[in-house]
Amino acid sequence: MLTGIRIENFRCFRQLSIEPLKRVNLITGQNNTGKTCLLEALTLLLDHAGGFSEAQARFQQLSSLFRPHAQGFWPWLFYQKKAQDQCKFVAALDGVEHQAWLTPDSPPQALAASYPSPESYPIGPLVLTRERAQKRWPAVTVLTTPIFDPAQTAKDFNQLVLKRRSKQVEALLKEIEPRLISLQLLLDPQNQPVIFAELDLPEMIPITQMGLGFCRLLHIYTRILAADAQVVLIDEIENGIHHAILPVVWKGLADLAARMNVQIFATTHSWECVVAAHEAFAETRDYDFALHRLERMKDDIQAFTYDREALEAALKSALEVR
Repeated sequence: MLTGIRIENFRCFRQLSIEPLKRVNLITGQNNTGKTCLLEALTLLLDHAGGFSEAQARFQQLSSLFRPHAQGFWPWLFYQKKAQDQCKFVAALDGVEHQAWLTPDSPPQALAASYPSPESYPIGPLVLTRERAQKRWPAVTVLTTPIFDPAQTAKDFNQLVLKRRSKQVEALLKEIEPRLISLQLLLDPQNQPVIFAELDLPEMIPITQMGLGFCRLLHIYTRILAADAQVVLIDEIENGIHHAILPVVWKGLADLAARMNVQIFATTHSWECVVAAHEAFAETRDYDFALHRLERMKDDIQAFTYDREALEAALKSALEVR
C-alpha cells in the first residue's frame, strides 16, 4: 500500500507532498487545485493490471482519460509548461521509494544511471521512465467521470462470474435496491452481452433500464472486484449517486477495500460525500481513511490532510473541507 507520494513539476504542482496515505483517500479542493491532476500522476506512476500493452494504451489515452481531449495537452503536463524541468513522481511503498520521471526525450544520463534497470514508455511526444524495482509496483485501475460504461461493466461482470465473485456485487447492490434478486449476464437481440437484473417482475430487465446510481455503483463494484488491481482511482465518485445512499455506498467501499486489499483514491466536490465517508469509517475498527484537501497558496498547491479527529472537529464546526 502507498503511504506517501511526492510530485514535482507536474501540471499545477511545483512540488506537492501528501502523507500519510490511508487505504481510502478522498481528495477535495476548489476548482483548479489539482484533484484530477493527482489522479493523472498516479496513473503515470503505477503499473496497470493488464500489463505492458494496457499500460501503453492507457498512457496514450491520458489526454482524454479524465478530461475532454484538447489540443496542446502534452506540453502542459510540465509545470508552467517548462519542459526543461522534468516531471518527477515519488511514491513510498512498504518503506521503499519508487520513482518515475517524465521528459521530452530520454532521461538525463546521470539520472538514468542512478537506477539499475529503468523501463521507458513513449507517451505522446514525451517519454515516461520508471524505476524497475525487484518487487512489482501496485497495479492500478481507473474509473473516470462518465457515469456508466455498459460494455466494460458486462466484461467485468463476466470475470466476476468466472472468479465466483458475482454474489459479492449482488449483496452490495441489495443494500441500495432491496428488490434485487440476482444479476445475470445474457445476450441482447444483437448478440451483445448485457447484464440483466432479476427483480420481482414478470421478466428480467437490462440494467441500462435501472437508475443511474445503481448502474454507477455496479460499474464501481465490478471494476474493483474484476481488475485485480491494488490501487483504484475514481474521479468524481458521487456522480449519479443520490446523497441519501452515500452512507451505504461508503460502508460497502470500506468493506470491499479491506477484503480485497485495495487502496482507493477518489475525488469529490460533495459535502454529503465527505460526511458519509467519515461516518462510515468511524464505525470501523481502525478508521483507515483520510481526507486530503488541496489548496492554492499563491503560485503553488499544498495538501492538508485530515485524520479522524481533525475531520470530525472540522465537520462539527462546519469548516470548509471540500
